[in-house]
Amino acid sequence: MHGIHFTLAALSDLQPFTLDYFVGDTVGIRAAITLDGTAYNLTGCQLTFRVVDPTTNPDTTVWDRRIGQGIAVLDAAGGIALIAPSTVESAALVAGRTYSATAILTDSAGTIITTATGYLIAR
Repeated sequence: MHGIHFTLAALSDLQPFTLDYFVGDTVGIRAAITLDGTAYNLTGCQLTFRVVDPTTNPDTTVWDRRIGQGIAVLDAAGGIALIAPSTVESAALVAGRTYSATAILTDSAGTIITTATGYLIAR
């Protein structure tokens, strides 16, 4: 299982991630979401993980996962979620291509927070 550590922060403070992902894999990506080093409670939250192909015009969304639709919360209080692409989504990746990826959290009050941005490199 691949791992990504998302940290809630102001957009200017985000550190981009790079994730190697193998075309055809459907192994989950484990996300640990924290705020100031403490696990962020995902109860009542919505998490979206979107992968976009920036080589197309306009950019094409390749993955669009949400809680209950390809994202499973493994430990709400611990801020742990599992992002799992479908077989079709994974097979649509082009080996050697770098995709843009974004994780967006909407908390129980409706506040939208871009929690992580980065790159998914298809192998």
